[in-house]
Amino acid sequence: MKALLNSALLAALTTAPAFADKLDPEWATPRAYYIKKSTAACAGDEDAFAELFDAATQGYNPVAMTSLAWMISPNQDCAFVRHNAEEWVGFVRRGAEAGYPVAMKNYGNLMLQGEYVPENKVFGLTMLRFAAKEGHATAAADLALIFYEGLYGIPENMELAVAYAEKANDLGITGPLAERMDEITYTGAWCGAFGCDDAD
Repeated sequence: MKALLNSALLAALTTAPAFADKLDPEWATPRAYYIKKSTAACAGDEDAFAELFDAATQGYNPVAMTSLAWMISPNQDCAFVRHNAEEWVGFVRRGAEAGYPVAMKNYGNLMLQGEYVPENKVFGLTMLRFAAKEGHATAAADLALIFYEGLYGIPENMELAVAYAEKANDLGITGPLAERMDEITYTGAWCGAFGCDDAD
């Protein structure tokens, strides 16, 4: 199960983010803009790539950095770039250090996995918690799953799992993750009523 979730989290890191979040407009507006630019650049639009690249490397825009990181991530095959793990992680890290919730969620997951970066569970969880607090639905869902399944050697905690599942739902999580959040909240309610030993 942990291996499957690790694969799912890595896939989430390397796909264009969805908009099922309640990020502050300070982040949401440029996020939508640079997602369009990175998608166009990936498909071969030179002007879009030049603008994105300049914003990320000259303007040090954390949202642009994160979109450029998406382009050079392991599972992408975009025009103008080649995968470079060091550059990819560097852009994600700098976006996270600037406080961009999407980058914090991505970098927090990398640190929890200990892939591409040194493992740091405390800092990884802290980044995910901050991203969730700032309105990133997937960060809240990731935390719910971590505490529900006891991933990365972190002790299971049903109370925290339910709290983050409810937060993810409140923030508008969609798709299969929404189904998992419902499962967690249902199991939490069952445990509260009958005890967790009978929840299976």
